[in-house]
This record gives sequence, structure tokens and C-alpha cells, in this order.
Amino acid sequence: MNLTSESFSDGSSIPPEFAFADVDLKNHFVLSRNRNPHLKWSDAPPKTKSFMLICSDSDVPSKGDDVNKPDREIPASLMRVSFFHWILLDIPAEAREIQAGSHSDGITPRGKPGPRTSAGLRHGLNDSVSTNRSSIRWDQWCRSRLTARREGA
Repeated sequence: MNLTSESFSDGSSIPPEFAFADVDLKNHFVLSRNRNPHLKWSDAPPKTKSFMLICSDSDVPSKGDDVNKPDREIPASLMRVSFFHWILLDIPAEAREIQAGSHSDGITPRGKPGPRTSAGLRHGLNDSVSTNRSSIRWDQWCRSRLTARREGA
């Protein structure tokens, strides 16, 4: 199978429009548009019954103790874990693309409703939803994720 996008090029950084937040030198970060990117696929196996898209980071620090603290540094040796941004399931076998912003176009406090989408597909809860429901403050969590991404990039 081949996967392409009009939203970004293979191997390049994902534009801030398609991220939860962007780095801001004055305020540390600013919230972004949080849109899903355009994705198009081809050459699917002939007996495909449906598709699933998973967007994850595999390099997120496993502990946030040193994240977003000016006097600390995240150790390069710290184990990294996967963070799941979004999962889209039950995409019909005849589908070959999703348009930018068609499944996420903005930040939804405490997560999007579901699991059914307005298009009849299903989406999974991302890690920010489960983290938001824990004892971690949302603003601290956001900053920690951005700092980790910036330092690990």
C-alpha cells in the first residue's frame, strides 16, 4: 500500500495546523488548529474489508518528572513510550482518502464524542483524554508534551 498526503511531505515536520499546539518563544506554546491532515492511499490488497488509521508518536518520555522544568533536562536514556493522537476505524474498503479537517478540526475539551463519528466511522480515545481525566493538570500536561517533543526532536 502507498500512503500520501497533500498536507505535508514524507520525512518533513507536520505543519502546526495539523498539531495540537505549536512552539511559541514568548508563551512557551500556543494552541493550534488541531486538524487531521489530508491522507490518500492506493494499492490496497484486493480483499480489503475496511481501513484503520493510527496516528502515534513513539518517542514520548515515559516519565514526566523532568518535563517542562527550566532547571531540568529529560535524560536521553529515559525510556520512550507511544502516545496515540488519534485512531480512525471502520473506514469503508472503497474509500481512498480523507480530507484535511474532516475528522478533527479544533480542540475539543475532554475529547470528541463517540466512538461513532458523524460519518458513521469510529474513532478511539486518545491519550490526552485519558491523561486529562487523571490528576494531571491539562496545561501542565500540554506543556510537558511539547517540551518533550522539542527536546527529543
